[in-house]
Amino acid sequence: MAVETMYTSVACNWSRYSTDWGFNNLICFGACNSVAICDPEKDDYGSITNTLCHHKSMVNSVRWIKSQNDAEETEILSTSCDATACIWRRIEDGTYELVQSLEGHSEDVIVGDGIKSNCLNKDSFVIATASTDSTIKIWTDKKENMLKCIQTIDLLREMCFEIRLNYLPGTSNLLMICANTDCRICLYAKSDDLFIKVNELQGHEDFVRTIDVISFGVAQHTYKNNCRTMFIASGDQAGQIRIWQLSSQNLRTQETNSKMDDFKPEVNFFSFITDDKEHEFAISIESVILAHDGMINGIRWHPKVKTENGFHQPMKILSCSMDKTMILWEPDIQSGVWLESIRVGEVGGNSLGFFGCSFGPQGKNILAYGKQGSFHLWSFNQVCKSRKRKWEPKLSVSGHFQGVVDIAWEPEGEFLLSVSCDQTTRIHAPWRRSNGKGLFYFTKLNKKE
Repeated sequence: MAVETMYTSVACNWSRYSTDWGFNNLICFGACNSVAICDPEKDDYGSITNTLCHHKSMVNSVRWIKSQNDAEETEILSTSCDATACIWRRIEDGTYELVQSLEGHSEDVIVGDGIKSNCLNKDSFVIATASTDSTIKIWTDKKENMLKCIQTIDLLREMCFEIRLNYLPGTSNLLMICANTDCRICLYAKSDDLFIKVNELQGHEDFVRTIDVISFGVAQHTYKNNCRTMFIASGDQAGQIRIWQLSSQNLRTQETNSKMDDFKPEVNFFSFITDDKEHEFAISIESVILAHDGMINGIRWHPKVKTENGFHQPMKILSCSMDKTMILWEPDIQSGVWLESIRVGEVGGNSLGFFGCSFGPQGKNILAYGKQGSFHLWSFNQVCKSRKRKWEPKLSVSGHFQGVVDIAWEPEGEFLLSVSCDQTTRIHAPWRRSNGKGLFYFTKLNKKE
């Protein structure tokens, strides 16, 4: 007898990196000790299609592993309080398999990031994980089928809050960007087989909680294989967003030959040698944005938009904060000043604000989540009754955000009652819609404050 899953109800973990929305239009998020996969287009408002179980403790972060050629993601990296990180792969039948569990940290793994490249018709991974044991570990499978730790970076009693991997502009060398507890952003470049520290970005006066990075072409905002400019966006606990520009152009010569401006931002240079070739880069502050009234927990660049000529990278940033708002930023065409394009969020209530945010593919959807595990989804309606384009709230999946201790069917078997350690009782029932379809939904009965 075949068994089919009809309905899955679970909330998102409240850690800052527990949700990611990939180019494949699938949302992965941490759900207690598991990783849940949500298809936002299934059943009109989304449905959880898979739950991946292996971790023995709460999942701290989940991220789709990016591809070098911007292909749709098929692997997920998850990290957990059980001191491990796991790599999952989506297979053809829509299910997921555990590729490998990465064991080596002695304490909770806070966050991780990964990137995949195709070398000699073989997928090669580079994974970076950060832990509360004050170390960053680099994992790779370049020489063997199994990933192994090839480098451990000792942070000397500091901890890394956020970590990002991206290719340096105009090269095939990786850059690792780390936000540490000393309020600095450290840059590590891959030289031969090891990452070496090449620079520090100073300016934040509080802990940097979130980082995101994109690459641009030289003259236009179009993504190409030979990128020459990179932008790094960082958000801190004081509500400040800083945007940094990193370029492989010879800015040192340009600065010498141009008229000096007293208000011109300082340009820092760094270089490193790999494969007997020296690479030189320049980095400077592009902009500082002060708008949120609480700590910034999430920041994301607008995803690349596929066009006839390749990929176009819009110059837009999404940020979310403990002030219960999510803001979309974009620079003014004439002045270049970053301005608020749209602000959405919650008014009133007893929630603690948003703990993370994500763009949907093509940037047509924005998603945030709070400490109680609920998703807050807005969709861009290009044609509406008022004939004006606007962002509209949409339904999304949710459920208990702590362990379920009891469930019971009502006598007729149509309603399911559940109680949880999150101090809520919920009733789940079929949703009968006008199109003849039916699916389950839940209603929160009460909450003990």
